[in-house]
Amino acid sequence: QGQGQGQGQGQGQHQSDKDHHNNCDISSNTATSMNVAKHYFLLAAEQNHARAQHDLATMIVDEYYQSERRSSSSSNYSLSLSGNAFIKNKENGEGNKIGIRDDGCEEAIYWYTLSLLQGYDEALYGIGNLFFMRGKMKTNKLRRAFDFGKAIYWLRQSAKKGLARGQMILGMALLDNARNTYGHNLYEYTNPGYNVVPEVFHWLRKSSFNGELDAGTRLKNCQNVHLKQCAFCRRSGCNLQWKKCHRCAGVSYCSVSCQKKDWECGHANDCYEDELMHSTATEGPNSIAINILD
Repeated sequence: QGQGQGQGQGQGQHQSDKDHHNNCDISSNTATSMNVAKHYFLLAAEQNHARAQHDLATMIVDEYYQSERRSSSSSNYSLSLSGNAFIKNKENGEGNKIGIRDDGCEEAIYWYTLSLLQGYDEALYGIGNLFFMRGKMKTNKLRRAFDFGKAIYWLRQSAKKGLARGQMILGMALLDNARNTYGHNLYEYTNPGYNVVPEVFHWLRKSSFNGELDAGTRLKNCQNVHLKQCAFCRRSGCNLQWKKCHRCAGVSYCSVSCQKKDWECGHANDCYEDELMHSTATEGPNSIAINILD
C-alpha cells in the first residue's frame, strides 16, 4: 500500500511538472509569435503602409498597458520596437506631433500620426483612446484633466468620422472628465449649464446604432443612474411619472415646471439634439413630451 501511494504521488508530481513545462512552452511560444508579428508589422510600417503603422502602434499601446509597471510616475522607460529609426526620424523633425510627453507611448503616437497623415481614420480613435487610458491611470487631478482633454479632442474627431468605437469611448471620456472636474457626486457633475450627460447619451446611442454592442449596455447603465431623478429639484422615487426632455432625452423631470426652470438655469446650453430619437425636434422649454421611462 505504501509503495502504491509513493508511486501515485510520484506520478502526480510528474504530471504537475509536465503541465508546468507545457504552460511555459505556451507562454514562450506566444511571446515568440508576438515578437515575430511586431517584426513584420515594423517592416511594413517602415514601408509607409498605413494599416501596418496603425496596428504596430496599437500593439505598442497594448503592451504598455498590460505591463506590470502601471505607475504614472514611471515615465522613463520605453517599449520602443525601432528606437534607432524613431530617433533618426525625430531628429529630422518627424517625431512627436501630438504633444504627448515621452513616457513610453511616444513611439505609438508617432506611428499613429504617420498612419493618420495617410488618411487612415482609425488612428484618430487610437490616439484618443491612448490618452483616455493614460488619464484614467493618473492620480493627479490636473494630469488627468490634461489627458482627458486630449482624449476628448481626438475621440471627437473619430466620432465625427462615424467610428462606432470612438463614439462610445468619447461618451465615457466626457463623463469621466466631468467627474474629474466637478466631483464624482451625481449632484456635482450634473448641474445645469455644465451637464455633459445629454451629449454622453447622444454618442452612446450613435455608437450602438452603428453596431458597437457594448455601447447599448453602457447606455442602459447610464440611464439607470442619471434618469431616475428630477434634473432640477433632484426628487427621486419609483412612483413618479418621469418625463424626459423631448429634444435630447438626456435628463428627466418630475413636472413641466421643473423642466422650464431647468431650461432657464442652463439646460438650454446642455441640451444636445439627438436625431436618432426623432427626425424633427421641437426646440425650446416646452418641448417635454415623452412619457414614462423604459
